[in-house]
Amino acid sequence: MVSGILYGEWWGHEPLLTINSGYADTCPGYVTRMIKVSQQGNDSDNARLMLDAIRQAQSRFIVEANPRHSFEVLLEVLLSLTESEYGFIGEVFHKPDGAPYLKEHAITNISWNEETRALYEKQAREGLEFHNLKTLFGAVLTTGETVIANDPANDRRSGGLPPGHPAMYCFMGLPVFSNEILIGMIGVANRPGGYTQELAAWLEPILSTCSTLITAFQNARKKKQAEQTLSESESRFREIFNTANDAIFIHDAKTGAILDVNQRMCEMYGYTHEEALLCGPDDLSSGVPPYSTAEAVKKIRLAFTDGPQIFEWLARARDGHLFWVEVGLRLTTIGNRQVILAAVRDINARKQTETELRIASVAFESHESMIITDTNGTILRVNHAFIESTGYSAEEATGQTPRILKSGRHDVNFYRAMWDTLIKTGKWQGEIWDRRTNGEIFPKWLTISAVKGADGTVSHYVGSHIDISESKAAQEEIKNLAFYDSLTQLPNRRLLIDRLQQALASSGRDGRAGALMFIDIDHFKVLNDTLGHTTGDMLLQQVARRLESCIREGDTVSRLGGDEFVVMLEGLSRQSIEAAAQIEGLGEKILTSLNQPYQLASHEHHSTSSIGATVFHGNEHAIEDLLKQADIAMYQAKKAGRNTLRFFDSQMQDAINARAVLEGELRKALNLKQFHLYYQVQVDNSLRTLGAEALIRWMHPERGLVSPAEFIPLAEETGLILPIGRWVLDSACAQLKAWQGNALTRGLVLSVNVSATEFRQASFMAQVQASVKLHGINPALLKLELTEGMLVENMENAIETMHALKKTGIQFSLDDFGTGYSSLQYLKRLPLDQLKIDQSFVRNLGSSNSDQAIVRTIIAMAASLNLEIIAEGVETEEQQQFLKDKGCSQYQGYLFGKPMPIGQFEAALTQGPIA
Repeated sequence: MVSGILYGEWWGHEPLLTINSGYADTCPGYVTRMIKVSQQGNDSDNARLMLDAIRQAQSRFIVEANPRHSFEVLLEVLLSLTESEYGFIGEVFHKPDGAPYLKEHAITNISWNEETRALYEKQAREGLEFHNLKTLFGAVLTTGETVIANDPANDRRSGGLPPGHPAMYCFMGLPVFSNEILIGMIGVANRPGGYTQELAAWLEPILSTCSTLITAFQNARKKKQAEQTLSESESRFREIFNTANDAIFIHDAKTGAILDVNQRMCEMYGYTHEEALLCGPDDLSSGVPPYSTAEAVKKIRLAFTDGPQIFEWLARARDGHLFWVEVGLRLTTIGNRQVILAAVRDINARKQTETELRIASVAFESHESMIITDTNGTILRVNHAFIESTGYSAEEATGQTPRILKSGRHDVNFYRAMWDTLIKTGKWQGEIWDRRTNGEIFPKWLTISAVKGADGTVSHYVGSHIDISESKAAQEEIKNLAFYDSLTQLPNRRLLIDRLQQALASSGRDGRAGALMFIDIDHFKVLNDTLGHTTGDMLLQQVARRLESCIREGDTVSRLGGDEFVVMLEGLSRQSIEAAAQIEGLGEKILTSLNQPYQLASHEHHSTSSIGATVFHGNEHAIEDLLKQADIAMYQAKKAGRNTLRFFDSQMQDAINARAVLEGELRKALNLKQFHLYYQVQVDNSLRTLGAEALIRWMHPERGLVSPAEFIPLAEETGLILPIGRWVLDSACAQLKAWQGNALTRGLVLSVNVSATEFRQASFMAQVQASVKLHGINPALLKLELTEGMLVENMENAIETMHALKKTGIQFSLDDFGTGYSSLQYLKRLPLDQLKIDQSFVRNLGSSNSDQAIVRTIIAMAASLNLEIIAEGVETEEQQQFLKDKGCSQYQGYLFGKPMPIGQFEAALTQGPIA
C-alpha cells in the first residue's frame, strides 16, 4: 500500500517534517500485474504494461475527486518496476527567497518506532514539506539532475539517517520537468543490485506522466484559488453591475428569460427595471433584416457552442427609435445558475467613422498575425503578432507587398487560383508556406478578407494567419507513431498492410508477381540475454539499415516487432520461375549482408538470419494468409539449419493445418478419457520383476493408437503437458495404491517420466506430495525419471526440488543417460538413485565399439557413485549378456516385455517373468 507519510529526519540531520493541508486518502492496491526490470526481461511486455499503468493513473486523475490517488498509483507501479523497497513522489515549491523545497503527493509508510507510527496515524491525511537540502533528494532539487547513490552511507550528499530509521543501501532521485522547469521529484530506495542510469532513462514515460499530473494538479489548485477569488468578488459585482457604462442583461441560459438588467440598460432602452424584465427579443431588436429575432436566437446559441460572441446589432428602444449597439455574449455561471451575460454598448458615434473602426476591429482586435493592404497589395499596417511571426518590423513591412514572404514552394497557378477566389467571393483561406526574415520556411493557415465600403467597392484587404508549425509537427509525429516503428523508423505492420493492399491491386492489374520475405534474426534472444536489450536494439537498427541497402527502389522493408522483419517486393516477373529466381537472388544478397560482422559499441557480433518467402499474383490470397505463409516458410528455413531461405509450398500449409487439428483433438483427449497408461516391466539378472515404467498412450477413436513421439512434443509446445503430466502422476499413484493390496505387486516400484515443463513449475513439488498423500502410497515405490537437459539448465533449483522430494522417500532415475552432459561435476551433487542407459547405446552393442565403450563408462560411473544402473531397449540375449558381464544388474526392453495395458501386465506377473 502506498500512502501516508515519511517522517522524521530522512537522509539529513535537520528536521524535515512540516505538516500542511492536502490529500492523503489511502489507495487500495491498484496495479495487479507486477513487472520486474532486468536484462532478461521482455521490453515490449514491460513497455505495454507500463503504458497500461500510466493510462490507469491518468484515468484516476480524471474521474476521481482526489487526484492524489493518481500519484499513489504511479508510485506503486514505480516501486514494482524498479524492485524498490520504498519511495516518494513530490512537487517542488519555492520559498520567498527562492530556495526550493519538496511537498510530497505520495510516499511509502516506513515508520520504524511507536513515535513515528503514532505521528503517521495522526498525520496520515496531511502532506509533508521537506526543506533540508543537505540530503540526497536535496541534491536533485538544487542541481536538477538525476542522483544515484549506491553507497549512501559514504555519499557526501547524504546527511545520514536518524536513529532507528530503516536501513537504506541505495537511492535514486529523478527530477521531473515541465517546459524545462523543475516541478517535482521522484525518489526510490533499496533496489537489489542498486540503480543505474539505464534504469533512470527507461523510466522516462513515468517521469513524463508525473509531470503531466503535477501540472494538472497545479492547474486544479489555481482553479480553486480562482473560484475563491470569484466568490470574494461576487459582493462587488452588484456595484459594478449598476455603475457600468454599458447596458447589461443577464439571461437564464435554459429559458432565455431576462433575470436582471442594470441601470444603464433602463436609460439606453427607456424601460423601467420591472418592464425590462418582461422584455423579449422582439421588443429589443429592430426586426430589420438581418437583425431579426431568429438571428438573435442564433447568436445566443453560438455563445453556447462556439464561446463568447461579439457582434453589432440594430436595436429598438421603448419609444421605437433604432440605434446601433455592439453586443458581447458570454456563457457564464452566477451562483449555481448558468446564464448568458450580454453587454450592450451604444456605438452610434463610432458608426460615423465606420471604415476606420472596421479596419481597426479586423486588424488589431485579434491575437492572430494581421496585415492590411490597399487594393494594389501594398502593405499599410501590420500588427504585433505579424512582427513576432515573420521577424519583419512594422517599418520593414510597410510599403512592401506580401511577396516578401514567398517561400518558393507555390507556383503561379496557386496564386492565380487564390486571387480568383478572393475576387469572386471576397474571401480566401487555406494552408500556405511562407518565409521568415531569417530564411526559415514555415506553414501557416491564411485567411484573406476584402473590406468593402457602403457602395460595395473594395477598399482594403485584410490578411490574418496562424502559424501551424507545431500542429504540422504534431501531425507528422502522430503519423510516425501510427505508421513507423519507433526503434528502426521502418514502416510498421499497419503501413505494411496498407502498402501490401496496394501491391496486390497493382499485381492484379499488370500481372506482375510480388513477394513477401519474412526475415528472423537467428539466436537473437541469446544476444539480448547476454549483452542486454540496449545492445539488441543496436543490432536491430543496423539490420534495418542493411535491409534498406539491399532492396530496390519501390520495395518496402518493415519491422513487425522483436527481431522479425518483412520485405515486400513488387513488379517481379510474370513468370513464376523467373520471379522465384529474382527473390532468391535478393535473398542471397540479404543473407550475405546480414552475415557481415556488426560493431555493437565495443563488441563485435556475428549473426545469421532465416528467410521465408511466398509469391503472390493479384488478390488470390488474403493478406493475413500471405504473412502466415511467409512465416511458415521462415520456420522451415530455421529447421533446415538457419542462415538460409525457404519458399512456402502447400505441403507446409497442410502440415501446419494437420498440426492444428491434432492440437484441437489433444485438448479434448483428457476430458474424453482417451489417455491410458501402459506398463513395461523392469527385471534384474534373475529375471525377477522389480517394477515397471508407466508409459502414456493415446487411444484416438478414429486415428487409433497415436504415437507419443507425435503428440508429446506438441503437448510440450502448447503447455498441455502440464494437465497431462498431472493425470499421469495421479494415475500412477492410484495404481501403486491398488498394488498395495496384492502380495505379488505390493513391492513393485513404478517409474514415471517427468517433462522439463512440469519439473520447472513452482507447484511441481507440492503436486507430487499431494498426490502421494491423496492415495496413501509408500513414496519409496514411486520413481521419477528426469532427463539430463532439464537438470543442467537450472542446476540449483533442480537440486533444491529433488532434495525436498527425496526427504519424503521418493526415488529419482536419470533417464537417457549418456546423451547429454554426462559429467561427474553435476552427478555427484544430484540425489539420484539410478542411472538409465539410453537405448541408442544398447541397440548397437553388437557392432559399435564406441557404444560399448560408452556403456562400460556409464556402468563404471554409476558404480563409483553407488547408484543403481538399468539399461533400456534391451531386445536380444546378446545385449543382456554384454551388459551383465560389464556389471549392469537391471534391464528393460522387448526381450522381457513390451509396454502393455494394466490387465495384461498383471496377468503376466502371475505366470512368472514377463517375456
